[in-house]
Amino acid sequence: MADDFNKYAEEKQWDISINMVIYKSYENFTNQESFATAVDQLLKKKSNKYDLYYYDNAYTPQYGKYLLDLRKYLPKEYIDMYQPKLIEKTCEYENKLVGLVKYYIIQYNKMKIN
Repeated sequence: MADDFNKYAEEKQWDISINMVIYKSYENFTNQESFATAVDQLLKKKSNKYDLYYYDNAYTPQYGKYLLDLRKYLPKEYIDMYQPKLIEKTCEYENKLVGLVKYYIIQYNKMKIN
C-alpha cells in the first residue's frame, strides 16, 4: 500500500512519501503494558511529520491528548458518513475528533448506541 502511494505521489510530483512501520503487541512486545508504553512514547515525540495510527478506540482517553482534531483536516461530508453517536462515544477526546471507526461490533447486552 505504501509503495503504491509513493509511486502515485511521485507521478503527481508531490513532495511526500509514506514509510510504513507496523507494531503488533503480540509480535513485538512481551506484554500489553510494554506495548502501551511504547505507543505512548511514540505519540509523545515531537516531529514535523504526520503519523497515522490505527488503534483500539478503547485507548482514546489515553492517546487523545496527542492526536490532531480530524475535523480540521477531513471534509464534513466525510465525517457525516459515520453514525454521530458512535463517533461521540468512541472517537472524541475533549471535543476533538481524534479517530474514526474502521469497523465496530456492537454487543447489545453491554452497549446500545441510539
